[in-house]
Amino acid sequence: MANKILMVLILSIVLIVSGCTGSSTESQSTQNIQEVAPVSDSPSEEATFQGEVKEFSLTAKKFSFTPGEITIKKGDTVRLTITSEDTTHGFSLPDFGVNEQIPSGETLSVEFIADKSGEFTFRCSVFCGSGHGGMSGTLIVRD
Repeated sequence: MANKILMVLILSIVLIVSGCTGSSTESQSTQNIQEVAPVSDSPSEEATFQGEVKEFSLTAKKFSFTPGEITIKKGDTVRLTITSEDTTHGFSLPDFGVNEQIPSGETLSVEFIADKSGEFTFRCSVFCGSGHGGMSGTLIVRD
């Protein structure tokens, strides 16, 4: 959604600049803006704006995330504050485009919009020792 708004803003600036300079690309820019400007009338995109901001603190250590399960509603903005307590870990939630590294002793913030419902697995994406393969949790997104 933010990408669409940014694109409309950039195209609007191009239209204004080309109008001020008398550029012959004005009609082409206008056509592009008309194609992009309708942000969306679909219910799924409207739900994005109706959600709440949900904040969670996670701890990554010795092959587990605590808490190991997070439940939210579709359309919520999710803010995760993740702290690695023992070694470098990763946090990967591919269904929402998240893949970050958390160095030992540091805290990382991640934010995304839960724009689809279901159960999604998050995992450690940095090899952290013998129990790495089992280091995962679940994000539950309810309608």
